[in-house]
Amino acid sequence: MDRRQAPELIIMQRTLEKYGAIMYNRVMKNASLVAFKKYMDTVLEIRTLSSPLVGDTVDGVNYHQLLMDNFARIGELSIENQRILDEFLYPLLNKKYDLSNEERSVLWAFSHMLLDAYKMENIHVLLRYRITDKLLQDAEKKQDLREIILSLDAKVEASFVTMHNAARLNPCDTRSFAYRETGFEAANRLLEWLDEDKFRTLPDEECRHIVLVNSRYISSLFDRSDHYCAETNRSDFAMMKRALALKDDPFYVQQAPGYDWKYHEFRTLQYITNFTEIGNVRGFSRDELLEIRGYTERLKELFESDEETLSAYCSRGMMDLYTHRIAYLCGDLDLNTYKKVLFELTTNTDPNEFSLHENTTFVISFAEYLMVADRKRLSNRDRSRFAYIYQSIISYVHHVPKMQGFSFLLTFLSIILKNYIEIGGREREYEKFCLELLAALHPPTYVHVLSVADLSKALALHLYHEQPERFIGFMGCETVADVNEKLFDILEFCYHAALCHDFGKLFVAETIITYDRKLLDEEFDLIKSHPLIGAYILEQHEDTRAYANIARFHHQWFDGRGGYPLEDAQSLPEKVVIDIVRCADCLDASTDTVGRSYKKGLTVDQICRELKEGSGSVYAGYLADLISQDKVKEDIENIISTRRVQNYYRAYKTLSKSEEIN
Repeated sequence: MDRRQAPELIIMQRTLEKYGAIMYNRVMKNASLVAFKKYMDTVLEIRTLSSPLVGDTVDGVNYHQLLMDNFARIGELSIENQRILDEFLYPLLNKKYDLSNEERSVLWAFSHMLLDAYKMENIHVLLRYRITDKLLQDAEKKQDLREIILSLDAKVEASFVTMHNAARLNPCDTRSFAYRETGFEAANRLLEWLDEDKFRTLPDEECRHIVLVNSRYISSLFDRSDHYCAETNRSDFAMMKRALALKDDPFYVQQAPGYDWKYHEFRTLQYITNFTEIGNVRGFSRDELLEIRGYTERLKELFESDEETLSAYCSRGMMDLYTHRIAYLCGDLDLNTYKKVLFELTTNTDPNEFSLHENTTFVISFAEYLMVADRKRLSNRDRSRFAYIYQSIISYVHHVPKMQGFSFLLTFLSIILKNYIEIGGREREYEKFCLELLAALHPPTYVHVLSVADLSKALALHLYHEQPERFIGFMGCETVADVNEKLFDILEFCYHAALCHDFGKLFVAETIITYDRKLLDEEFDLIKSHPLIGAYILEQHEDTRAYANIARFHHQWFDGRGGYPLEDAQSLPEKVVIDIVRCADCLDASTDTVGRSYKKGLTVDQICRELKEGSGSVYAGYLADLISQDKVKEDIENIISTRRVQNYYRAYKTLSKSEEIN
């Protein structure tokens, strides 16, 4: 990311400069601001409580109880946080009349608490997005140019982060394109002020700085994965060269004497260099790559001329990655040497250092390795390196704070998940990697899929005993005799399909851990995309491909008339398994206090009544009848009590391995 974003104190300084000491004191004592500070402290506490390190427990036996206690606390904290939003934020966002100066200042302060783009600290970017909309609307209504400039700048920033959060879901989702276009619209409005006559009329130096920053920062919105082409590459390249030329233009240098032109040059060169990231996925031509190499060399020279200052914005490791990547793409570095460099950059990262730079170097270096490795002819050396790095990723993700750079980390993890290369020699390798990653990102979700798998296998076995004909058509079974013969395979399929059903949640983890308030509609829409992205990644691997439709349709109603996605699943041969996993998913989610709900879980009798009420529409009627039987209820009771606690112990053991590696 680009900028050294103004923290809360700078927002308060602006209040002092613009409105004076009386207003400053009023804002600082404002009850809303006090409440918002408390809100932020609570968010961070909740994130820690929801995914505690195993070092916080005495042993695995009490890990489940620790999470039970933590989520009871989360329930209390979330009620207070929702009250703060309902009482202090939403009335301001829904206010039909103009905001007062004090109200604007408080909203600015809260919006910067929610997102620090420079540190990539994304707390609640969609809340920030809504606040920015309100501030911009209010500024335009008042025709306050300074506030319009500030609000457009915040709009670009919020659009960037929101775009990248949604972009992880591609090619299963297109909403990232809409966020990108919103960001482009705001950035282009700012760039209109680069016209010399208009630039002179900007109200103060801060506004001039914002316009200059966005001349280069607009490149953050250049992710056009829906239509990369030679024309857009040329256009984006020209825009960055124009931004770079501003530092040598006497007019802009004179108009913005306090502007950090060295930083401007460094960042612009860095953005040009990053055109080639992820194995030159954008497809820059040979001539363009050679030109980019020249800019990369300038970037390196500038970095080395003042490394003490510029290392705050780029690590030595990332600089090495830039120079070796462009050398490889231009043909000056052979593939084996480049892979060796990437491996060393990944393994030289301090496993106990979670700064943005360490995070970036570690994850991007491995993502680059995946893009250049030959997955069809993987060498033994590649296999050995991948085995080491995959396990290091699990450990790293387990320990990285669920705040600083977390959203950024998920973006590059999504690249690794989509391009994962199996090394062989380990049964169900991709499935196990995703499970371990789930445990590292969010232990309650890991336990959830384990419990759904146990429930699915149990329901399938009971269904076989009661109505074996339900499985005719599945796994090539044409008769009940075929079902009898393939029973073991059927049960194994149900178990592993259930284990994989929620892998799409790896891409929306920061939304999953939003326990501190009710989800916004946009956030719920993001979560609703997890079946499609889960199906997509399962389809990429031979050993998980068969489970893709279970992941895709496990939130669709039995009759196909509700839920999501609304695609035709009625004639699929694995429809019976989809019905079983959907039912098991509901059984676990509704009866567990930890993870997906911090409210008290329902009893088996209560959930049986719910299933009966939705029988024939949401749930399969034959499963609702099956679960009502005493012997089936007994099995379910055992799984959601004894077996679930065992699954929490499994989570503890999985995370303990990460502790040992760390």
